[in-house]
Formats: sequence, C-alpha cells, structure tokens
Amino acid sequence: MEEASTIDSLADELWVSIAAFLPAADLLRFGSACRRAHGLPTDALWRALCEKRWAGWPHYKLSPAREAWLEERLPATTWCARYQHTETDAARTTMTHEDVCSLNWHFNFTPSAGGQGKKSLMKASFSETQLFIPEFAPLDYQLVTPGGIGAAAPEAAGDGNGGALYAFHSLRLADSRCWLVYNDNVTLVSCGPDFELGDYDERGFLTYMHMHQ
Repeated sequence: MEEASTIDSLADELWVSIAAFLPAADLLRFGSACRRAHGLPTDALWRALCEKRWAGWPHYKLSPAREAWLEERLPATTWCARYQHTETDAARTTMTHEDVCSLNWHFNFTPSAGGQGKKSLMKASFSETQLFIPEFAPLDYQLVTPGGIGAAAPEAAGDGNGGALYAFHSLRLADSRCWLVYNDNVTLVSCGPDFELGDYDERGFLTYMHMHQ
C-alpha cells in the first residue's frame, strides 16, 4: 500500500514555485514557517520582488548603479535582507547630509518666477555646504530641523550677521521616494543615477532647508 503524500514530500522546486505567488509580507512569513521553508533557495524570488517594488522609485530602481551600491554597502547579504533594508530606508522622513550630497538633483524656477518647464530645467548638485546650479554663484545652505510639520516658513530671514538669507525651502519625501525642496519661486527634485525624475510637481514638507549667499 502506497504511503499518503504530504506537503513535506514535495520537491524544493515545487515549494519555490508556490512561494513565487506570494507578496513580500507573506513570503517573509513563509520563510519563517518551518525549517524546510527557511532553507529554500528564494533569493531569486526576492530579487524579482525588489525589481518590481522599486521600479517607480528613481533612487532605488534596480539599475546597474544601484546594484553596485548594494554590493558595496550591503555585501554578502541576501536579496531578502536588501529588500527589508530598502523598505526601512525609503520610509525615512528626515534628510541627511549624505542624501543631499550623494543624490542627483534637478532645479527649476516655478512658473510664477519665470520657469518654462523642461526648457528651464537644470541639473544641480550639493556639497556639504553649498548648492551648485549652472550660471549661478554657489549658494551656502543649511539643513534645519523644523519647528513642527506644517509650520509656516517665513518669506525671508536674517542670518544674524547682517546678511540676507534666501527664503526658507520646504522639504518633503514624495510617493516616488524623491526628495522635493521648494518654495514659491524654485523647486529642487532629487532623482536617480541616470537623472530620471519622479514627482516633479508635488508640494508639501517635513523639514526646512534655507540657503544664503
């Protein structure tokens, strides 16, 4: 008499085929369900989930440059671990100097300040202390902790030494995980390694950046 088959008797390939239908949260639970599931070769599934999940996020999109960054920053880690790391990083609501200096940026004036859409769009970059925009002198800047989310930003402020500061620039993280730095006159949008733009027209803020000469 033949023994009844059980799910545990299925080949690893069948287990992985079943797991391929699971979303990330369920795949995590699946991997911790039992020792057999934990030991399955699911790294290719996690890489596919990373590629799909990050496709609309220019900073995290799985390009050759992003893969090289992951290999450098997270060596010898699984794609599951990389997925979890990126989910945590993408949920941050504060910008660091590393973000400011390492990301690519686009700069433009708003229509009310003479902006002409893509015609006036320019690439920009930051050092630890200055913002660089073509045809403009470098601008010193500071990252400033906000008094509270939704607090009104003053139109202008003094620097305490008799110098004039540019207006405060509000900052927020868009749904595409792009940083938006803006006020009534200008917009700076962070973008991916190939300068792919995300949510260019969004508004809102989570912290302030102000710039002065």
